Amino acid sequence: MTKNFRGVAIYANQPCVTVKDCLILGNEQAVRLTSEKTSNLIGGRCLISNVRGDNTNGIFMENCADVCRIKDCHMWPFLTGTCPGPTDAQNTDGNFLNRHGVAYYIGHRNDWTQLSGCFSYGYRKGFHLHGCANITLNDCKADGNGFEYKSSGFHINDLAFQAAELISLCNCCSFSNDHGVYIESGGTSKQNVVKVIGGTWVANTGIHVVKGRCIAIGNHFLLGHGIYFRETATGGIVEGNIFTESEHYVHPNARVVFANCQ
Repeated sequence: MTKNFRGVAIYANQPCVTVKDCLILGNEQAVRLTSEKTSNLIGGRCLISNVRGDNTNGIFMENCADVCRIKDCHMWPFLTGTCPGPTDAQNTDGNFLNRHGVAYYIGHRNDWTQLSGCFSYGYRKGFHLHGCANITLNDCKADGNGFEYKSSGFHINDLAFQAAELISLCNCCSFSNDHGVYIESGGTSKQNVVKVIGGTWVANTGIHVVKGRCIAIGNHFLLGHGIYFRETATGGIVEGNIFTESEHYVHPNARVVFANCQ
């Protein structure tokens, strides 16, 4: 069924767009807000609220300035979630519950964009922050399906011309993904830091820092690698976290300070 998802349901390249109280089903992309040119901004003041959807990809926003908001949205397999049987020969994911795309994509230039109370289930990437800065996620949750290989609840990485900077994840959660938070932000600026505060992570790796800095405070890690700093990571601060049936690994090259963890 999902291989037949086509098109974009809602597209806009102007500021002050509001998308509210919608159920969007069966598209390649549910909502797309972009100027299509990385050198141009579409303005901002866009609001996406109470949107539910089952599409290959959910909400896509790039080159949007001036405080956009995405809140109380729910990306879930509405079309196939109650189908019998574990597989479907017409489903490109091989599973009724999986979607191989991205539920929420925030990319290129954004100015203080905020996501709050948003949820995704079964997407290869729940929330993808790609080369954007000054982004805050509050109480957002990404539920996976069976710890799918290379799936990530929150994926943060750079563009060639823009580092991912000043990213904050507050009270966010990820369950049943390969990575809870995957950080690959290699900018050299002191602002090149991802803050993960007060989250709960059930994943093969709770927070995986490949590049850049991470400040992890007050999180709860269950199963697998709680925090994993690779040799290419710049460093970070890990304080006041609880590791339950999980462990942490820090490569000697990564300058990481641990304090008051259990």
